[in-house]
Amino acid sequence: MEATVTFQTDDTGVDYQQVATLLYHYGLTDISPEKIQQAFKNSYAVIFVKDVSGQVVGVGRAISDGVIQGAIYNIALQETFHHQGIGRGIIQGLLDQMPEMIVTLYTHPKTIDYYKSLGLAQLKTAFVRFRPHEIDEMIQEKFIDRM
Repeated sequence: MEATVTFQTDDTGVDYQQVATLLYHYGLTDISPEKIQQAFKNSYAVIFVKDVSGQVVGVGRAISDGVIQGAIYNIALQETFHHQGIGRGIIQGLLDQMPEMIVTLYTHPKTIDYYKSLGLAQLKTAFVRFRPHEIDEMIQEKFIDRM
């Protein structure tokens, strides 16, 4: 049975505690709900997925210069909504808000094949600086090699 959800590209009626809980579940951030709200409000593009009760069950955001470059972050979807095309809808909704731009997406090594299946190409050259308290975890999760 497929769930009925709505997609919205603004944060009207969004409970950022629900967003935080979703992002925390996937280990996407450790910042407060207030900082998460600030990050989403400062983003170029956002998308929120709500179930029939209005609960936030999926999110994504992108930063951009609005002309040439964009980057997608914080893609999360409750597991009960996986394999229904909703994740694809989150990505497409963000890409639709950044037409004609080069868009980079950062993801967990375990989801690389999923994003390839959506038609995105994997970069061979990229560099990152994590916060010091994140480095060991990033090595363990295979985001980076030993520095």
